Amino acid sequence: MSDDARTLRRPVTAAQLGIWVAQQLQPDSPLYNCGGYYEIDGPVDVDVLAEAVRRGVEETEALRSHFAEDTGPDHEPDGEPRLRQLVTPAGDRPLRVIDLRDTPDPEAAAHRWMAGEMARPFDLGRGPLSAQTLLRLADERSFYVHRYHHAVLDGFGQSVYTDRVAALYTALLAGQEPPASPFATLDRVVADEASYPDSRRRRQDRAYWLDRFTEVPDPITLADRTAGSTHSSLRRVRTLDPDLVSRLAALAEQSGVPWPALAIAATAALYQRMTGRTDFTFALPLAGRTGRTGLTTPSAMVNVLPIRVTPDPDRTFAELTADVARSLADVIRHQRFRGEDLVRELGLSGGRQARLGPTVNVMAFAGEPVFGDSPATVHPLSTGPVNDLKVNFYGSATSRGGIRLEFDADPALYREDELTAHQDRLVRVLEQVVADPSVLVDRVDVFVAGERERVLVGWNGESRVVREVSLPVLFGEQVVRTPDAVAVVAGGRSLTYRELDAWSNRVARWLIGRGVGAESFVGVVLPRSVELVVALLGVVKAGGAYVPVDAGSPAERVAQVLGDARPVLVIDDPSMLDVSGFSDAVVSDVDRRVGLSLSHPVYVVFTSGSTGRPKGVVVEHRSVGAYLVRAREVYGDAAGLSLLHSSVAFDLSVTGLYAPLVSGGCVVLAELDERAGEFGRPSFMKVTPSHLGLLEVLPAGVSASGMLVTGGEALVGEALDSWRSVHPGVVVVNAYGPTEATVNCTDFRIEPGEVVGSGAVPIGRPFWNTRAYVLDGALRPVPPGVAGELYVAGVVLARGYWGRADLTAERFVADPFGPAGVRMYRTGDVARWNADGQLVYVGRVDDQVK
Repeated sequence: MSDDARTLRRPVTAAQLGIWVAQQLQPDSPLYNCGGYYEIDGPVDVDVLAEAVRRGVEETEALRSHFAEDTGPDHEPDGEPRLRQLVTPAGDRPLRVIDLRDTPDPEAAAHRWMAGEMARPFDLGRGPLSAQTLLRLADERSFYVHRYHHAVLDGFGQSVYTDRVAALYTALLAGQEPPASPFATLDRVVADEASYPDSRRRRQDRAYWLDRFTEVPDPITLADRTAGSTHSSLRRVRTLDPDLVSRLAALAEQSGVPWPALAIAATAALYQRMTGRTDFTFALPLAGRTGRTGLTTPSAMVNVLPIRVTPDPDRTFAELTADVARSLADVIRHQRFRGEDLVRELGLSGGRQARLGPTVNVMAFAGEPVFGDSPATVHPLSTGPVNDLKVNFYGSATSRGGIRLEFDADPALYREDELTAHQDRLVRVLEQVVADPSVLVDRVDVFVAGERERVLVGWNGESRVVREVSLPVLFGEQVVRTPDAVAVVAGGRSLTYRELDAWSNRVARWLIGRGVGAESFVGVVLPRSVELVVALLGVVKAGGAYVPVDAGSPAERVAQVLGDARPVLVIDDPSMLDVSGFSDAVVSDVDRRVGLSLSHPVYVVFTSGSTGRPKGVVVEHRSVGAYLVRAREVYGDAAGLSLLHSSVAFDLSVTGLYAPLVSGGCVVLAELDERAGEFGRPSFMKVTPSHLGLLEVLPAGVSASGMLVTGGEALVGEALDSWRSVHPGVVVVNAYGPTEATVNCTDFRIEPGEVVGSGAVPIGRPFWNTRAYVLDGALRPVPPGVAGELYVAGVVLARGYWGRADLTAERFVADPFGPAGVRMYRTGDVARWNADGQLVYVGRVDDQVK
């Protein structure tokens, strides 16, 4: 009889159909390759094993099948072809043997070979869809490798099949005839499943799932990237310490919960601590089998359903475990309802992600077969596609190999070091909860070795001895260096450094005569002009602080700011600066009412808070001087031509105005439009990310040629890449800092040619003598990848809010990580450290989902 005549046509299970459809979308992908190897410790009779495998394949229809669309008379009622699996006879010798005993490093060679095999896709339309190989590493050490497509076998089916092969081998080795095969045919397996779709049980299961998910939590992730779904995965395998395993087993027994519930609860605690989320789901692979036929026959019936966890941070881990155990029992009770159907019922396949969350797979069923007298330890190679992250607990407390914790991750979402850190965190969680099950979830520590020190010290601004100096001194020194260079241009007029210095000295003397001095304010309400710069410098030289107000602001806003500031006087007309009768000599402390101190304010910028009421931020000479000393060093292009287009009422202007004026640069005050480049192309410019779109449509000569500093808003890679494609040679600095931290306090430098990914561009690390903390609600530091509120400390801090002692005390609080008596500022922004030690802006505290 020909092989064609002996080919059997079998129906497919729901799981097989789903996997087959998914594979058709990526026909050349090895995404659905599964398998593992059994490390056999002892001698192996190759011929006997080959016969055992031959018999095992002969008994297992799933391993002899491939797929075809049946267009015969028994096609589906709607005329669509019906998918069939075609079962062909077994070959004479389905076991391949490769001898690696003479290679220099047999184990390394074995792993290279297995990696290559797992990367080779199967053709579902042609068999076989399974391959078994014996790799001989030594006379008494071998790897029995089984690779298969997920459409013919799942992890449970693999375990059932391997146990049978081990039993066949053991009997044949002893010269005995093995017992009869317990395996049923595939049509029997499908027949058992076929009674479910129209059953009362399915209706009950459906009602349970729809009631459980009247609202579906958003997918949770530990990744800080958004692009994913590659054809490969990263894998990290770790064997848990035997003592930890025994304590976990004891805890499960004492708690009266199954080991899988304890594993899921620990993973949930990790995710809660890493994300702050208190309601999310894990994708849970289930055997999908309830009858004896399905439980004893190798096949593909796996089902993936969500388990919903609600790890309240104020409850104990023991309480969380009890909740998870109840949810797990419910999921198992209703596990026959197909996950694919649930996704459709919940509408997840539309505009939202269809994923049910990261996978947590507790494979406690995986046995440890014995081949004759030689025990074997199973090592999974792949369990199928990885959506985001798959956490596998393999084995049980009684397993010879203990429990292995395996992480499989999408390499587009996670790096190897990140994967290792997350796995270390989970082990740390397990160690803590076995030591004290009554620990509150909120108290579980997820820092790994060295991380706390890194986020508090290592990634913070270096401590550097920096000259303490005021703005008038810095500007005066530059006047001496470049007296005849053009300092400022506006409205067709220009001033050299000598001229700007002389005029502002006269204004300072006039102001001193009007009562301006330390701790007094001067309102400046002038249009963009050389007089504006003269006025600002004149105020600070007099020892006072200026209150900048945009001349184009609504009258109500102007009145409100000036009413709160209560300035000594207001300069609101350029003609007020006609002070030719005053000396233009350098202004010193002898001339001032009070000697200039670094603790005196330079300016008061009024900014709107979440309530919309303006609040004045008082910024002192100490922090402005420190900022400008750094700016002069790191913003080298400010020594060229700088375009100042923003209102001086925003502290964005401090960078664009003073960084050039203490570096020998020329500041052009102009609108950001097509005429902005008339004086020449700027080498330096500071903009908000919103300006990038405008710069793209303006002539190239308007954009900075040397350095572009962005700040004031969140910057995403897509917007930046579009501008950089036209200006590839420009250095971009993404800066961050609230007004309360003196313009900027962190920045991220992007060199020409450096690739910036999609999504949020980092805001970098703190400046020297500056510290940034990402803290939780209890003011505890959080690990990299965890979002928390951003606090800033160090020389950059402003004094506080003018006339708002209550608000100052609320936002400028004691720094628990710095020297006694120092403060830190609560920014109200949410950020996280990435794995490279760069801060990433996430959003505002008020905008976060509670």
